[in-house]
Amino acid sequence: MGAGPYRLLDTRYGTGAPAKRVGAGGTLAVKVAGVGGIPLGATAVLVNLTGTGPTATTHLTAFGAGSLPDVMNLNLATGGTRTVLAVIPLDTNGYIHIHNANGSVNVIADLEGSFG
Repeated sequence: MGAGPYRLLDTRYGTGAPAKRVGAGGTLAVKVAGVGGIPLGATAVLVNLTGTGPTATTHLTAFGAGSLPDVMNLNLATGGTRTVLAVIPLDTNGYIHIHNANGSVNVIADLEGSFG
């Protein structure tokens, strides 16, 4: 397991994506391969995923390629902050995708390591 620790994403400040909350039904694509010491050939990353300040009860789902999976990584109550450690596969272009179900929320992703 290589790389880490490194802040990949913080939508509060525009780190890794525009400084903008992820809206209801929105999916954020985050470039990972080649960033923060992650090798271009990495197949997955270990990420500390945080959702903060949601405007509604929601959940975040982190995934690699394909359609949105039927699982969630992180449940959030309105106004709260929660964190979960997750292994997320990368898509073929080296991105991870983070989907928000309801309301809007700020998302933070801290890289802890990579695989592959």
